[in-house]
Amino acid sequence: MSKLILYGRVSTEDQVKNTSLEDQRYKLEGFAAAKGDEIVEEYLEEGWSGTTLWRPRLWEAISRLKCLLCKPRPMPSGVDQAEGWWKTKCTCGKMEGADGLIVWDMKRLSRNSKNLIFLVDEVLSKFNKGLIVVSGPGECDTRTPQGRFIIQLFGLLAQLDREEFLGRMRDSKKAQRREGKFLGSRPPYGFTARYEGNGLGINPREELVVLTVMTEYYAGRRWDEIVNKLENEKIYTRGGQVFKYQALQRMFHGPEGSMHVPEVQDAYRRWHQTAIIQAEAILKEEKVLDAERVIARRKERLMPNFLVDTTDGAA
Repeated sequence: MSKLILYGRVSTEDQVKNTSLEDQRYKLEGFAAAKGDEIVEEYLEEGWSGTTLWRPRLWEAISRLKCLLCKPRPMPSGVDQAEGWWKTKCTCGKMEGADGLIVWDMKRLSRNSKNLIFLVDEVLSKFNKGLIVVSGPGECDTRTPQGRFIIQLFGLLAQLDREEFLGRMRDSKKAQRREGKFLGSRPPYGFTARYEGNGLGINPREELVVLTVMTEYYAGRRWDEIVNKLENEKIYTRGGQVFKYQALQRMFHGPEGSMHVPEVQDAYRRWHQTAIIQAEAILKEEKVLDAERVIARRKERLMPNFLVDTTDGAA
């Protein structure tokens, strides 16, 4: 009978796909019982990607292969310290550890072939500790030459699968961007999420704030004057804070990551056109003689390039 340490892991992606820790635990316990082995401890990790080697619960599990009588050790700080970390004797000095680590599939342990080979060849195999992988083409045990070969093959396949997944994600985002879909998790100021078709709608209250900022700027006000105006009128950010002038400049220029969305472009064209008309009215009321020159200067300083022709035509 072998004493085994159970290790399970799920990332956020896995949770979305309903790959649960309980499911891994149930299958591994059943497998070990059928083989007459004993799972002496379980280490489960939630919310960690398989691409990183430095996961706290994983290294606690590995430390139990060294000694079950001592407390789990914190993980080493990097590859350079890992071998020394493993060779160092335990606190009690008896070194009575478990026989191996058991995982459901290779992706639970690592999605990076280099990390996987390091764990098997540089940590486990050198000290005669096994890695048992249950799923896939039959049981795989790294204490055998065949098992080590299969593990390395699994590692390469896991990394390929990960790279293909990331490639599909990048291609999907590029396609959605070309289609003008909103890709962010939080709509830019002035807009609200419209989940049909990944689009954006107008937030009426915030639209008035954007128009106020644009109008005041075109009318020749300084940024600190606009900040003070908003604060005096008790107009604050979504988080209830006083606006900073940098935020007002970004608001004026347009949200950098969302200007490909048709609703955003249309809104900004309309807002700039409206603000210029309102600014002209303010300057006329204030009897500013060079009103046209004031507005022209403001256009030159900060107006987004793709809006220049449209607003010039409107003005």
